[in-house]
Amino acid sequence: MPEQRRGEAPPENAEVGSAQQFGDVHPLLNLRDPGSALSSVGLAHLGSRYSGPDLASANAAFVMLYSLGMLGGPPIAGLGMDLISPNGFFFSIAGLLVVYLGLVCGHRQHRSAW
Repeated sequence: MPEQRRGEAPPENAEVGSAQQFGDVHPLLNLRDPGSALSSVGLAHLGSRYSGPDLASANAAFVMLYSLGMLGGPPIAGLGMDLISPNGFFFSIAGLLVVYLGLVCGHRQHRSAW
């Protein structure tokens, strides 16, 4: 198969979604956010656990909290790096994990009290 040159249309026999069809843009498709895989796995777990209206509520809560983390995480890590110079990133992430662990343990104790 002849190679496609810059600015030329893809060959007629190029498969849909093939590298020949995308041309020079194809390498850019691999530069996605690695966190997108995490959200996909989380949504798959929600889909296996909930159904119907509960799935819609769980999805809305997941997207809201995921977005909150994407907005709040970098400033918190940046503040940690400013306050504690060489190891601030590590301590800010560790602090967020401790807060998360506290929330999970508190939720489990509250749930078991029902």
